[in-house]
Parts: sequence; structure tokens; C-alpha cells
Amino acid sequence: MWHSLRARLWLTYAALVVFVLTIVGLGLVLYLLRNPALDRQTIQRLEATSAVLIARLRQERGLPRTPPEREAALQRVANALNVRILLLRPDGTVVADSHQQDSAAITIPKRLVGRSTGLVRDTNGKGWLFAARALPQEGGWIWTLAERPSRLKVVRALFADEFLSLFTRTALLALSLAFLLAYAITRWVAAPLQEIAASAEALAQGEMRSVPIGGPSEVQSLGRAFNAMSQQVQASRQSQRDFVANVSHDLKTPLTAIRGFAQALLDGTADTPETRHQAAQVIYDEAGRMYRMVMDLLELARFDAGTAKLKIAPLDMEQLLRRLLERFSPLAEEKAIRLEFIPKGEIPPIFADEDRLTRVFTNLIENALRHTPRQGTVTVILATEGRTVCVDVKDSGPGIPEEALPHIFERFYQVDASRSGRQERGSGLGLSIAYEIIQAHGGQIHAANRPEGGAIFKVRLPAEKGQASAVR
Repeated sequence: MWHSLRARLWLTYAALVVFVLTIVGLGLVLYLLRNPALDRQTIQRLEATSAVLIARLRQERGLPRTPPEREAALQRVANALNVRILLLRPDGTVVADSHQQDSAAITIPKRLVGRSTGLVRDTNGKGWLFAARALPQEGGWIWTLAERPSRLKVVRALFADEFLSLFTRTALLALSLAFLLAYAITRWVAAPLQEIAASAEALAQGEMRSVPIGGPSEVQSLGRAFNAMSQQVQASRQSQRDFVANVSHDLKTPLTAIRGFAQALLDGTADTPETRHQAAQVIYDEAGRMYRMVMDLLELARFDAGTAKLKIAPLDMEQLLRRLLERFSPLAEEKAIRLEFIPKGEIPPIFADEDRLTRVFTNLIENALRHTPRQGTVTVILATEGRTVCVDVKDSGPGIPEEALPHIFERFYQVDASRSGRQERGSGLGLSIAYEIIQAHGGQIHAANRPEGGAIFKVRLPAEKGQASAVR
């Protein structure tokens, strides 16, 4: 129970309230123990008593002359006024004390002689507050004293009277409010967290469930991150299912052909040299297709795992593209397609993996030739923009369907066969591998349709060293 967030918040608020009340109580006690207001009240009473005493002495025309009579008179007045009275010579020597018999003697320090109020201690260390008045007729001083109020007595009286019950009621009220506030905050904080926990458990069971966004900003950020993660997990699961389905389909087709023609060879159906050669050729072609597919899958797996090593070295992009265009010239002539190369300006060398970029542009140029009709044009443009090398591969074919553009670089995604104008079907991995290679080089690749017709693939590669990572 005490391990839950709600219980811990309750305990935290309760402990905080108790701590604050304790600090306030201790502060109040310390204030009362050191409160000078009590001393001021006592001194004010002594000053008023001194004024009454002086007025009475004037009425009686001074104090008696003999010491016994004087002390008796002081004792009567002191008992009547509930004070202690001292008579001092001008130098501060005590000549009479109303409490000489029942209290410790008081010796007046020289520094207090002439002061109107203050604190003096007797021989036992007890503190006495005093108010002093001069005796112009007799000369010297008359002091009216009272014991300094005991702070502990005041504090005990305060707690014994009303303060303790008021403090207790206040503490109970504060604790009640703290529990109510803790309950509200725990519902505000814990409820969204419980929703996230429940959704996480459902996600672990294969059920995707978005969580409502609520609570403090941190919990809202967590909820949004969880929803984004859930969508990514769902997309990943769907991608895995699609991957398995596509691989199964793409491997099943060549395997079926290989098995069928192998069976024809075994059972003697292919009984002529021509049919046997045809069967062997189909088996060879389909096996090669399977091999290329497996190698493409391994390449993508390396990029996914981050183990695809790039052999980075200075590379002349113009020379690389010219070699590729020469390689595809026979195919372009066979299809009556004009193959153009337009270098613009001086192209700086880039730092890249030549073999992998060759594979990227081989795929782009081959696709452009495949999707361009006879008498069409395929153009490769090489230029620079700042510190970026740009390669555009354009064709004059029917273009890419708008609904296919967002998915063109997805694995196994196949654009409708009507674009190619033929039934030849690839594996759907070429553009995915091209995308991964360009990303590993710190570049970008985009596909779009040209306003005048046809498709364009734009490749942007950094010309500076260090943008491409040796291992992605």
C-alpha cells in the first residue's frame, strides 16, 4: 500500500504539514522565551509605581530619618505596591532595601547608576527589572524593582490556557486540508500514469490503445511520447507482417518455377535439348533472382543493425556518373531513349563509399530507363548548392502516381505495373536500399513528379568530410 504514488504523496503532504507546524511552534516558543515585550510591560508598571511612590513621599514630606523607621516605611510601601524598593546614595551604594530579610542582596554596578530603567542581578543571579527616580531633597536615588518574568512560566501558561487547543485544532485542520489536496493531486497525477501503465500492459499483449492526454505538463509529455511509441510499435508490427508476407510471396514465385522445371528435368518431361536448356535457364534465372533478393535483405539488415560499414574515400561524382551512363548506353540505344548528362560548374570531390553510391545511381538510372517509353529522354544533372553536391535523375515517362509518392522508398512497395508499361516485376527493395545508403552518407533523397511529365529523383550529398559515418 505504502509503495503506491498516492500513498506516498499523502505521507509527503502530512509530513510536510507536521514539519511546518513543528517549526512554527518552535519559533513561537523561542520568540516567547526571548520576547522583550514582557520586560517592557514590567518596566512600564515599575515606572508607574515609581511615580506613585514619589508622589506619596512628597505627601509625607520625605522618608523617615532613622534607618529602622526608613526600612519599615519602605517595606510597607513595597508590600502595598507589590514591588521591591531600594534607596541608593548618589554613588550607587544601597542604604535601604525593602526585601533585605527575605531576598538576596543587590549590588548596583557603577554603569547602572543614573540610568532610568534596566536589569540588575542579585547575589544569587536572579534578574530584577528596575525603574529609577532621583530624590532631590534627600539626594541619591530610589529604585523600584520587580522580578524579571520567567519565560518558561509564560510559555507553560500559554500552552495550558488556549494556545495548545488552538494549535491542535489548527494542526488537525491543516492535516485534513493536506490530505484533501494530496488526494486531488494524486488523482491529477496518478490517474494518467495508471492509464499509461494499463495501455503499456495492453500493448505488451498486442493491443494498441492510446492514452488520453492529461495531468501536469510532464505527464502530458509522457502520454504523448507513449502514444507516439505505440504508433511506431504498431507500424513496426505491421511492417514485420508485410515483410513476412512480401518475402514469402517473392520467394515463393521463383521457388515454384525452380521446382516445376526441376521436376520436368527429373521426370523426363523436358525430353529435348531445347526444353532441357529452357528449364535450366529458368532455374538459373530464378535462382539468381532469389540470390539478389537475399543479398538485398542482408544489406538492409546491416543498415538496420548499424553494422553497414562504409568505405569512405574521396570520390569524383562526375567521373562515376559518366561511367554509369556509358554502361547504360547500349540499353538506351536499344530502347531508342536519349541519355543525357549535364554537369553544371566545377564539382568538388565528395567523401563517400564509391561502390554503394554506384549501386544507388545504377538503380535510379535503370529505373528511369525502364519507365521511359521509346523516343523518350533520361537526363542526369550534376550541380552544387553551397557545400552540397546535387544529382537529379529525370525521365520522361508517365510519372509516379500521387498516392505512391509517400511510399516510394518503403520496402517491398510496388508501384502499379501500368507505370512501367510491362509486367516485369522487381523485388521492391532497390529504392529502400538507395534511401538507406544516402542516409548513411548524411545526405537526402526525394522523389517527385515533374510538371512537364515524368519523374525526378533528387539526391543531395554533403561535400565535406565527416558528414558520412564509417559505420551507420
